[in-house]
Amino acid sequence: MTWPPRLPSLGLAPITAIDQTGADVLPQLLADDTAYYDQPNVGDEAVVTFPAPPVQAGMQRSLILHSKGYYQILRAPTDAHPNLRYVKQFSKPNAFPVFAREKWRESLKQQHVALQTTMK
Repeated sequence: MTWPPRLPSLGLAPITAIDQTGADVLPQLLADDTAYYDQPNVGDEAVVTFPAPPVQAGMQRSLILHSKGYYQILRAPTDAHPNLRYVKQFSKPNAFPVFAREKWRESLKQQHVALQTTMK
């Protein structure tokens, strides 16, 4: 038996990518080229959707985002020390997925509130 076992995987290309201003940034994400999606400000974001097939009965789905690009630190260095107690929490099993799920849920709530506000 091979370990870890090989599991089925599926590469999916995004079908939409909209930034925080409503601009379509999908062309910058589709190809492995030099047309990068530029995020010059802290807080810049894009909502990217993928055509995921339905989950099969009795199965669970895990997602891994495979991306690449050029990264530049936007914040100026400070004399502040990192919060090691906060960082160490990520050494616990499943801490990062739990953290990501909490942030995702917060994001969904913010989007819901924003949508309700614009519909009034």
